[in-house]
Amino acid sequence: MAANVAHGLQQNVLYVDSNGGLTASRLLQLLQAKTQDEEEQAEALRRIQVVHAFDIFQMLDVLQELRGTVAQQDGIPEHLNHIPHCLHVHLPC
Repeated sequence: MAANVAHGLQQNVLYVDSNGGLTASRLLQLLQAKTQDEEEQAEALRRIQVVHAFDIFQMLDVLQELRGTVAQQDGIPEHLNHIPHCLHVHLPC
């Protein structure tokens, strides 16, 4: 999925790896199956950011950081600023 979005749609991808199974070599194999153009492969790899979250606490940290990044880039609507973070990720408060 990450390789498809990064190459086919030319969009940035944040891949949250919960078991350490995604490697750069595996991503490259997937991209090589899509295109033989090494520049296209390199561009797609640059669009993919992998973060590890091996437990729920790391996942919450990743989601909080992502929320902050999105808020800086696009701005969070005013009516959502007061909602506790746990509601944004659909976890019990």
